[in-house]
Amino acid sequence: MKRINTLMALLITGYIIGVLNYVLLPKYNIIFGLKGILIGALVSLAVLVLIRSETESTKRTRYLPYEFMFKVSRTPGLMITFVLFLVIVAGITAYLSGWAMIFLLGQDSSFIVPLAILTILIAALLLLLAKGRTVELLAVLSVLVIVLTLVSVFLIRNEASSVIVSKQAKLYMDHVLSSMWSFDSPLNIQGLATFFSGILLAFGLGAGVYYVIGSFSPEELNVERVLLGVFVLQLILGIAASYTVAYSLGASFQAFEDAVRNPNASPEEVFRLYREFQTLKSYTGNPSVSVHESIQAFYLIPSILLDVLPKAKLMVYSLLISLYMAGFTTVIVLIEMGAQMTAEVVQTNRRNALATVSVLSLAISLAMWNEALFKVFIFLPFSIVGILAAIEAYPSLKSLQSHEKLLTALGAAVMLVIGLGSLYYSLTGIFAMKLAAITGLILLVPVAFNSMLLRSGRQR
Repeated sequence: MKRINTLMALLITGYIIGVLNYVLLPKYNIIFGLKGILIGALVSLAVLVLIRSETESTKRTRYLPYEFMFKVSRTPGLMITFVLFLVIVAGITAYLSGWAMIFLLGQDSSFIVPLAILTILIAALLLLLAKGRTVELLAVLSVLVIVLTLVSVFLIRNEASSVIVSKQAKLYMDHVLSSMWSFDSPLNIQGLATFFSGILLAFGLGAGVYYVIGSFSPEELNVERVLLGVFVLQLILGIAASYTVAYSLGASFQAFEDAVRNPNASPEEVFRLYREFQTLKSYTGNPSVSVHESIQAFYLIPSILLDVLPKAKLMVYSLLISLYMAGFTTVIVLIEMGAQMTAEVVQTNRRNALATVSVLSLAISLAMWNEALFKVFIFLPFSIVGILAAIEAYPSLKSLQSHEKLLTALGAAVMLVIGLGSLYYSLTGIFAMKLAAITGLILLVPVAFNSMLLRSGRQR
């Protein structure tokens, strides 16, 4: 039984320790400093309350998710909304994971989508072949992600300390690190809304996954202890990634300064290095920079580190592998959980359900080949996840005790406030953000068909 509990803990860890912990959350750890980290921790605790409630609701009743939604909460339409949101997040996660791989393979950005598609296909194939051993596979990958990340960051730090010699470069690096541990950093409402939405997405809310996990969790599983451990791990990895960003900013300025002093460097090369430095500087200092621009800025880091720290190539590659696997484990869980929900809703077998979820996720990744659609899909989860997280918590209220209901309701209220704030900023932002918000709201349409689904369910 201890082995099962450990595997379940690593399954949840593999799902939560995802690509956003590397790509986006470090930005806000740096910009908002200790105040932001502490406020983010409070939001995370509210998230953990909801995760615990959702997991316990199906764990206690032993209902499958759709059965629970149908018989207990009377909201079967939510399952369709969850699956739709899930495939969007899976497609985006695969895309961001593929982005990390292009540096390992020495390719340009045109290979991101093919690598994203390959990621989804490999995940689906592993799920078909592994069958009951999926959890063991995720356990191994989760441990590798954690170990590779921490070891890589430590070794990159040592190499950066010896290579970065410019006083100005060291000042930029030290400024980022001091900002992260300062209480004096100002807060920005729009930036906080994105930060909080990123936390919700990093924990995997909005897709109904925890109802599925609860349905096959052993009764002896201590969900609270698992979630607390994952929260601490997520915090440690987020801080480690923030240090990598700081070293990268120093390395970026070092490269620019060296190019300026090199008479053989072309003006185009100098300007490119200057632009990279300014982009990364904006990533670490401007909370209002849009999500897609922040992600693009983050993915400058591998090329900067590889240029300035040539001896650290193996370390950078290790970090990229951990980034890829963090996204890959999330994709595996999303496809598996989405397949289970789909199989219940449409009454089909696991193979067909896996194929359906995989194809839909592939379609999302493929659509992101278009720059305009890339922006829309990147913005979409951030615009709607808070509202979805609040709605997602509602079914669990039907099976909890009174004191648990109060905590869950308070957690859902926090999610709703975050969701409304994010939706407001999306609807008042650029066209891609507006379109993303409207598309996100369309995902709620299946809820309007609850009555029809309840009637059809009785006829099965």
